[in-house]
Amino acid sequence: MQQTVTHRSSEVSQLKAPDASLTCWPLLVLIIPIGLFVASFFDRSSTVTKLTMPLTSAGQPVVSKPFQLPSVNDRVSISTEFSVPRDRVVFLSTELIDHQGVVQLHYDKEGIAPSSNSEFLAFRPSKAGLYRLRYEAYLPRDLQGQPANLNAPVVVKSVITNDPFDAGMLFSGFLASFIVSFLYLSRVYFRGTLQASGWCNSEAEARRLTRGEYRSGLLRVRLMARFEFSSQLYSPEFQAAKLEILNGSGRLVFQGIVPCRVTRDDEDSDVFTLRAEPQLFHLVQDSYLRFEMSLPTILTDRNPESVCIQTCDEIVLPWMKSVRARLNP
Repeated sequence: MQQTVTHRSSEVSQLKAPDASLTCWPLLVLIIPIGLFVASFFDRSSTVTKLTMPLTSAGQPVVSKPFQLPSVNDRVSISTEFSVPRDRVVFLSTELIDHQGVVQLHYDKEGIAPSSNSEFLAFRPSKAGLYRLRYEAYLPRDLQGQPANLNAPVVVKSVITNDPFDAGMLFSGFLASFIVSFLYLSRVYFRGTLQASGWCNSEAEARRLTRGEYRSGLLRVRLMARFEFSSQLYSPEFQAAKLEILNGSGRLVFQGIVPCRVTRDDEDSDVFTLRAEPQLFHLVQDSYLRFEMSLPTILTDRNPESVCIQTCDEIVLPWMKSVRARLNP
């Protein structure tokens, strides 16, 4: 007769994990990715200032209206385009000056008609305050390189963009810190100290591997087995494997069924695997234990290709969870 259980075991325990296995301080590593994520909601919107300045004479600087750069942490970009009179070559000098007239940045660009003449600069201001741009057209030449006058104004158009945060850097920081935090927490929680693992050729060999000294606290047990595939035996239903825990004297300290499911590894595979739900136990004191498993009734007449009983002690939890049983060997 086929033995089955529901997805959730009928032996639901109300016992809680020991307080010593509950540790919350490693979760503090999440402060960094959470902080970066929250910061994105308090991001000040970007401000854009557009300037248009005609330069009618060479060698005569023209100063723009003032604009505000509120923080040294902001990313500022200045995009400038300027027209050059027909059949002329001219240089454009651009200076960023503060409210005291002190030059903070200075750069030059050669412009040739009728080409598109533009320049781009990104920086972070050394101090917050009011700034202006000072433009000057100089050294006008004709196409043969001879000195010439400007036969039309040089029209300069600048767009100053002030970004409170660099969105790309903020996202990269969030992603990197989240991955590092996840890797760290995966090594702290639910991992414990591995005592027994590995695929064995028989149940007896797997049972022998589990013999050993286990430390008090939280234990985790996983049962797995592999079989040659058969369409007559394949079943997606959750089956009932039997788990027994014995002390060093051979006395039974726990016996119960464990929900598990039989699944085919993949469509082209000739092997299917029995996987049991991980079971948590509270071990009261350091003890010598061994673990035994019995396969579901549907598989008792088949020899498994390999069997694995994985046991871990000193499991650490981030929050309280129920345990299957309290073991006091």
